Amino acid sequence: MPPAFEQTGLLREQNRLKIRWAALSVVSNSLLVAVKVTVGVLGNSVSIIAEAVHSMNDLLAALITFAAVRKSAQPPDSNHRFGHGKFENLSGLIESALIVAAGIVIVAQAVRKILHPSPIHYLDLAMGVMLLSAGVNFVVSRILLRVARQTDSIAIETDGAHLLVDVYTSLGVMAGLAAIKLTGLVILDPILSIAIALYIIYLGSRLSVRAGKDLLDEQLPAEEVQAIEKIIGDRTHAIASFHKLATRKAGATRMIDVHIQVHGNESVRTAHDIITHIERDIEFRYPGARVMIHVEPCDETCTLCNVVQCPDRKPTPAPQKS
Repeated sequence: MPPAFEQTGLLREQNRLKIRWAALSVVSNSLLVAVKVTVGVLGNSVSIIAEAVHSMNDLLAALITFAAVRKSAQPPDSNHRFGHGKFENLSGLIESALIVAAGIVIVAQAVRKILHPSPIHYLDLAMGVMLLSAGVNFVVSRILLRVARQTDSIAIETDGAHLLVDVYTSLGVMAGLAAIKLTGLVILDPILSIAIALYIIYLGSRLSVRAGKDLLDEQLPAEEVQAIEKIIGDRTHAIASFHKLATRKAGATRMIDVHIQVHGNESVRTAHDIITHIERDIEFRYPGARVMIHVEPCDETCTLCNVVQCPDRKPTPAPQKS
């Protein structure tokens, strides 16, 4: 396996971090599902059952995230020469679809409850469970979102976002149950469930678009592309120009491809040293990035030569070639 494809110590530590906290999400969701199902059935509350369905969905999502980060942590092999990063993107897309499906199920349950209303029991207990759920999910979601920022993991970020939504929906259900206790209007329960479900469907649709971008090899954000261009441009004392910069992302791994022109009289060793410095500069800014640089000789007829032999030239990247 080429040395450039080996995992660095930083990447190995980031992968261990992602796996450890993905496991925490599995444990917390398992406990919340058990509690919500029990209270929802005993209390005959469709909004609590809706929350339980949502938590079941989050548990399945957490299991998918756990499997995805474990797989993406594996180093490149003979069948996946660019690594396994896109397992994280695939995980995010599957999780988004599950969110939308859960929202649809909740709407169906709520409509049945509107057509066939029934009293809700154990309101105080139900409100206590929602408060407990909000507290647990708030703590776990903050941890996951922090880990996602540290490791640039779309799978962990999606899982953390799911749990943060649970915080808001749990508080919403608790407020609805309190309103039912004060007014006696049982219909508030399914109406609140529909409101929660619509928000869940909206969230799932939004996350699916984001997760699909990397699977479709969309270019890196403009600010990252500009940073990469600056890194290459800072080497204009050694190269004539650069063009055909192409970028994409697989999981947390950035893939960068660029063509550079060097003076035609430079030796192979000098050209190699130049691209090695550029690769290291990019990888220092974006740990784990895979940089592929194609070297071309300058035809010495252009007006953009920036090599030391032409000190009067101003550093200017070459125009993009079709």
